[in-house]
Amino acid sequence: MPVRCRSGLTATWFPYCSATAARLAFAEVDGVVVGGGLTPAYLRGIGNASPTLAQLVRRGVPYLGFSAGAMVAPGRALIGGYRIDGIEVCGEECSEGLVDLEVREGLGVAPFAVDVHAAQAGTLSRAVGAVAAGLVDHAVAIDEGTAIILAAAEAGDYRVIGAGTCWDIRERPGRGPGPGGGAAVVTARTAGPARN
Repeated sequence: MPVRCRSGLTATWFPYCSATAARLAFAEVDGVVVGGGLTPAYLRGIGNASPTLAQLVRRGVPYLGFSAGAMVAPGRALIGGYRIDGIEVCGEECSEGLVDLEVREGLGVAPFAVDVHAAQAGTLSRAVGAVAAGLVDHAVAIDEGTAIILAAAEAGDYRVIGAGTCWDIRERPGRGPGPGGGAAVVTARTAGPARN
């Protein structure tokens, strides 16, 4: 059902549509916004639309994802969970209803995994654990009140805006992934030039 916004844009909600319906529904959009909620449910809900959304973003249509919407953006998406190999890496309250950390196929509009509410909810450690365990090779954990801007879906670098920190986490060369062998390098990036 379309909703007319004050700006003159039309916003439309497309819950659980088929791939064909997604192609038709999103054919003329000027932007895509995916908000917050239970990440596994959001990923299921947009699953059929994923190829269409990824194609739109590759063509230059802006994508705005916040909270769950940011987490489902990458091709290899951290969906939730609070344990890796039985070890707690963040609080159970941040698990999204999952025990073991799960990485699933996401939208493919960001080249690295994303975790959110990093400092505020303690999920920075989950993103670090995912990289150190070899589940993903690069993750960015984003604080609340903070965002990243990618020039394009495949852009390796990003710009930080907002009041908090983005924690860039990469595999440490020379160390094998997995329990006892994995290592990750964490770099704090902020909107201010002094810490980037």
